[in-house]
Parts: sequence; C-alpha cells; structure tokens
Amino acid sequence: MVAGHFFVEAIDLLIDSDLHKLNRDRDERASLETQEFLGQYGIDPSSRRLAQGLRSIRTMDREKATNIEKAQAFAKSVPNLIGQPVDRIMQLIELLENTVGRIDKELFSERTRLSTISTVTRPLSTKWLERWNTLGRPDYNYEEATKQANSMLQEEITNQEQLQRWLANLYDLFAELVIYRGPLKGLQLGAAGRPAGMVGEGNERIYRRNWFSWIEEHSEDIMQKAIQISNGDTQSAYSSSYSSLNTSKISAEALRKSAFAERMSDFSGARIIKAQDKSAPGLAAPEVSSVKIEVTVETTDSNAGNATKTWLTQQSLDKELSGWITTISNLWGDSGKSLNVSVAITAESGTSSVKIPNKSPESAAAAVKSFVEASI
Repeated sequence: MVAGHFFVEAIDLLIDSDLHKLNRDRDERASLETQEFLGQYGIDPSSRRLAQGLRSIRTMDREKATNIEKAQAFAKSVPNLIGQPVDRIMQLIELLENTVGRIDKELFSERTRLSTISTVTRPLSTKWLERWNTLGRPDYNYEEATKQANSMLQEEITNQEQLQRWLANLYDLFAELVIYRGPLKGLQLGAAGRPAGMVGEGNERIYRRNWFSWIEEHSEDIMQKAIQISNGDTQSAYSSSYSSLNTSKISAEALRKSAFAERMSDFSGARIIKAQDKSAPGLAAPEVSSVKIEVTVETTDSNAGNATKTWLTQQSLDKELSGWITTISNLWGDSGKSLNVSVAITAESGTSSVKIPNKSPESAAAAVKSFVEASI
C-alpha cells in the first residue's frame, strides 16, 4: 500500500515533466522551422547555443542596446556568426525570435492547462492551508481543512480503483477550499481581485475539465511513480521524467530535492500537517499573480556550461531556486563556483529581464530573488 502523500509528489513530478517536454518541443520546432536559413551559416539547428544567444539578447535593455551590441552578444554564443555583417546577424535574430515567440503563443494554452492542474493540489499544502487562515474567510475552517488534508495524505492506496476515487476526492476538496464563492468585503484580496491563492467561481468548469482529462491520461504513470518513490527508487521515477537531461551526472535525488523542496517538507511521512490555533495571529498573505520566470545559469569560464528552468509562480521560485542553483553548480565542480545568471520575467504587468555577472551560487540566488521581487 502507498500513502497519499507519495501520489501528490508523483503528480508534481509529472506536471513538471510535462512542462519540461513543452519547452524542449518548442526548441525542437523552432530548430526545424529555421534549419534552412541556419544552414547558410553552417549552424546546427539543434544547437543549444542558439537558445543561449537568444537569452543573452533578452537580458539586454532593448531600448538602449544598439544592433551592434546585440549582434556581438548573439555571436558570442554562436561562434559561426563571428565576422558576419551586423544586418545579417540581426536578420537571423529576428527570425529566431519571431519563430520562438509564435510557437510560445501556440503553446500558451497548454502551459495554462498545466498551471490549473497544479493548482488542484493546493489543499494538501501546509503553505496554502496556513495562508488561507490569515485572510478572514467566513467559509474557511482551518482545523477541519487540516483534518481533511491529513486524511488524504495518510490514506493508503493499493489499486487503480482506489486511486481514481482518491483523485476525485482531491478535486472535491479543491472545489470546497479553493473555489471561492463567498463575499469579498473585508478580505485581503490578491492581484486578481479575490483572496490570494483562490480561484474564481466562474472558472470552476475549466479546472474540472483540465483535472479529470489530465488524470485520465496520466493515471497509470501516477501509480507507477508513486510506488517507485515510496520504495525509495527515485532514480527510476525521476530519470524517466527528465530523459533529455544527463542523469548520469544529475542524480534523481538531486532533482527531487531541488524541484520539490516544498513538497518534501509538506508531505514527508515525518511531518504530517498539524492544526494550529485559528485565533493565533498570522502573516498577511502576499498576492499571487500569473507569471513566467525563466532563470538561466552559466559558468563564467570559456567552456560555458548552462542550465535553464522556468517557474510559473514566484512562491515556487522562492522555495526551489537556491537548491536548484546549488545542485547545478555542484555538477560543474570548480567551474560552478562563479556564475553568470540571466532572468526573464513575463507577468501581467509586463516583461523584464536582467543579466547578473560573476556571482557565487549563494549570491546568484539572492540576486535573482531580489530582482523578481522588484519586478512583479
């Protein structure tokens, strides 16, 4: 039998894996659509240097940077272009940016779908249960919500029939706790005009449709990975979901710790959710906005290694970023002691980007968090 908290981790893993595949597919499509033009320069369309070059452009001040500066930055990542006329390089940059931008727009609905699916697991997170306790919601009973979450986290599941019932019950708990139907007067409201971390009643149909279609597609994978994780076989569970990464260098356990630090504290068997006094003072909940935060780290030496990860919420970045950067820098050994970091943010309020040079892993993480905090 496998406890419910292992299934939550399996769901998180599969969602993150789907997002990783989405980014990889975008890059592959862009390469295929531009391969004829790239061939004129002897550039391999599948080269990761193209993505590096585009990221270097995104981190520049678009209004102040000249075409020469942009061309030089791009050519630094794509050596085949060194010596080419600036206008030819800018033509290539424009082609790549337009292609990637169009594909990103085509994939936006799928990214949104993954975001809605991830939201359904919020009732099983101590972070959200405690945060909602500070909002003054008349429809929310912290002790009862904690009791329901504990029951689901500890429930033992042995077969697909029980799993399907458990997943349906999870959605029902989401609909009860996260779909907000009450009055707004007197509540702390987030950027979307409702209590932080909640979903408007008018969107319930979308969340239900996305959740049940996704679990129908992934139910066997959810069961398999939950069993693997519960048995301590994280290598099989994680490496298969990140097949495009070099898992001989990046251990499954390292991926697990960096990607799911919050979940591991919430759902480890040693720490099941404990109720607190509802009258105890709580911190005001920060607002939650829809964002996309892409962070790229590179070594500063000539044999530049690089890694990129995308977060869909500021909260998940705050909890996962330090562990992820540390894991990546450790893989690079001495080269990972000094890093260049690029950040690109897309939010409701607009876009922003920055390139942060020559930082230690700890300083890089702190600098990224400061920039994100100031930009959103």
